[in-house]
Amino acid sequence: MILFDLFPNKKTKAVTFSYDDGNVLDLKLAEILDKYGAKATFNLVSGWINASENFLSSSNVFELSKTHEIANHTKSHFWNERIPVDQMVTQLIDCKNALEDMTGKPVTGYAYPNGKYNDELLALLKALGFSYARTAGQSRTFAHPENFMLWTGTCHHDNAVGDAKNFTKLSSYSKLPIFYIWGHTHDFKNRNNWHVLTETLDILKEDSSIWYATNIELCEYLNAIKKLRICSGEKSIYNPTNVTVFATVDGNAVELKPGLTTLK
Repeated sequence: MILFDLFPNKKTKAVTFSYDDGNVLDLKLAEILDKYGAKATFNLVSGWINASENFLSSSNVFELSKTHEIANHTKSHFWNERIPVDQMVTQLIDCKNALEDMTGKPVTGYAYPNGKYNDELLALLKALGFSYARTAGQSRTFAHPENFMLWTGTCHHDNAVGDAKNFTKLSSYSKLPIFYIWGHTHDFKNRNNWHVLTETLDILKEDSSIWYATNIELCEYLNAIKKLRICSGEKSIYNPTNVTVFATVDGNAVELKPGLTTLK
């Protein structure tokens, strides 16, 4: 029997962080996450980069991109459900181009400013090749998104400590649970609660079954599983992507690299 119940490196759970706007405090967040081996996606407003000492510089963005994901949060944090489609295109493409120039990497992730979206924007994001888009809601679950273009995180970081405790207590891993924490780093300063982050990470570090990933890494991994082709009689599996997938075959962990893997 073939079970797709493993994340990379035979891990059975995944944790990801997502932070919006590009406040300079993102650097402090990244430093803390790096100490714990965790990863984040930073959703940046390109028009605010280099704007003042309160925001990231282009060199900061480049440094963050070395270990974390840089994603699109529009050029000027516009309320996208209220503007014409052609202005949506400008907001998305100008931000994408600016961030890719800074990082030298593709930017295909997105977070909705103020959590606002409409049918026109959803269609546009797909047409422009975006891989996923995050809402501003809280599912308070560890389930996979039904639609990656409407990806709702587990919780805001204010609620992360309790959810982290529940996540580490999960006994069944067959559904590849995901703990998704999001927020804004200026909230830590305004509420004087950086301890929420370290308490959450201290709880999670005790669980050796966790894979820490960026949003795009999770999206690409789960999509790669769906694209696998299992040959007749389950004698081999063809992986048409460039993402290595892990699976359990007759009780044994198997690495499915790009291309054909013979099982029997």
